[in-house]
Amino acid sequence: MISRENYNEWRVHPISQWFFDELKACLQNRINDNGFGKNMDMGSVDATAMRSAKAVGYNRALKDVIDGTIVMHEIFNTRGDGE
Repeated sequence: MISRENYNEWRVHPISQWFFDELKACLQNRINDNGFGKNMDMGSVDATAMRSAKAVGYNRALKDVIDGTIVMHEIFNTRGDGE
């Protein structure tokens, strides 16, 4: 198990910062490229709903990794809000 102090040190390390900056850029590119703010019509309601759900799910998971929500919950058994 990693301590909260070690985790916090890791998060501010320059390599970690670079990694999270890359993830943030990836998330922004996905938002820009996957139809958010564009026409997401895939020709049918079902196909459009599936594409939307997939994009939202992927982006949410990526954001949770960036924010540390998943890591904090798994390591510290918290809700991701520091408690």
